[in-house]
Amino acid sequence: MNKIILTLLMSTFSILALAQKDDNIFGFQFKPIVPNSFIGEYTRDFDIAPVFHAQAKQKMGYSFGMVMRHYFSDKIALETGINFTKRRYDLHFEANDGPIQAVQDLDVGYINYQIPVSGLIFIKLSDELYMNASGGVNLDFYPSAVSTSGVIDIDNSFQFRGLRTEWVQFGANANFGFEYRTKKKGSFYLGATYNQPFSNTMQFTLALEKDGANHTVRDFVTGSYLTLDFRYFLPKQKIKKKDKQ
Repeated sequence: MNKIILTLLMSTFSILALAQKDDNIFGFQFKPIVPNSFIGEYTRDFDIAPVFHAQAKQKMGYSFGMVMRHYFSDKIALETGINFTKRRYDLHFEANDGPIQAVQDLDVGYINYQIPVSGLIFIKLSDELYMNASGGVNLDFYPSAVSTSGVIDIDNSFQFRGLRTEWVQFGANANFGFEYRTKKKGSFYLGATYNQPFSNTMQFTLALEKDGANHTVRDFVTGSYLTLDFRYFLPKQKIKKKDKQ
């Protein structure tokens, strides 16, 4: 696995490093994660009837980072970079067993670092406006587990724990958007990206600690999500060739 990761990274950055400088642009991006029930994993139920009911619902998260693009032409490009991504969830607990009647809402989030590699195709709409579609793969790093809890009373509490399935994972991305290019002020981009991991990213464990007993349910989550993309690219820097002596 480590050899595959190293080969992918070296190949990507070698392509960009060997390209002419005036064919590369560098930029920054901010991508809110948009919760929705149409694309991506929105909710997941965790139940132990009749002890408790729980639900994890995706909420607004975010991703940001640096992006680097190499143009093969005005209409074809290769793009990579590095992003920090945080997914966030609302955890809703309901205990309804016997004398324990309790409802709690907790907030939990987990992070990962992502290196995407995508091929882009542009359609020119005007001198400065372009429409694009892209697709590619992601290399995702998950640094740690997450946990939280909510106290009902001295003998009873809700517990949550999220364990990564792998430290390094792969996924796919698909993007669509519009780009406004200027020579002096750079390029401005607005679009949307769907990210789909190739395997489950986390195992969620939800439990009710009741009178010394532990009622636990576990399930995997894919971690797929949709983002709204805002990007800014610096203006191209032309190489000044020295005159031959």
